[in-house]
Formats: sequence, C-alpha cells, structure tokens
Amino acid sequence: MAATGDSAYAAQAGTLWRINVSTGAVAPFSAYPNDWAGTEAMTARNGVLYVAQAGALWTVNTANGGVAQLPCRGTGQPRWPLACSPRGTGQTVMADRS
Repeated sequence: MAATGDSAYAAQAGTLWRINVSTGAVAPFSAYPNDWAGTEAMTARNGVLYVAQAGALWTVNTANGGVAQLPCRGTGQPRWPLACSPRGTGQTVMADRS
C-alpha cells in the first residue's frame, strides 16, 4: 500500500485499487487495473506510484493511470535488479507495457 495526494493505493487479488482517503470511495485504477498479481511492494512520490511486481519495477502516473516500466540505463532493459542481473531474462508479466 502507498499514498500520495488524497489517495491511497493497494494491490489485492491482482487488482490495483485507488482509495479516496476523504470519502472512502474505492475503484480499480490504472490503464491495466487487473494485471497486478504478484505485486511485492509499492511506494509513491510526487504523484507517481512505483510498483515492484514479477521482477520488474513499474511506474503508474496517478493523474492519468498511465503505466510504464523503468528501463536500465543505456540497455533498454528493465532497471529492476532481478530483471537486469546477468542471469535475468528481462521477461515480465506485463511486457506489453514497456
């Protein structure tokens, strides 16, 4: 779970949820709201949600729900250490979002 602005975010049963902390309203969130199975951790900063999932590090724009995978510097491969390691395959569950 992570929070930024007036919203909190949680992944449960493969769905990413946005919770309005003022009203308690809950709704699926992001361009891919039901593809978050295996989420290991998340944090937020400056309106961006960072999600570690399936060996990849994803960013979610909390303003518009856009999802992107962080690339390794200069390689175009995922930056998340498990996927960037020499033994890593670079494969991810949500590869179509990179």
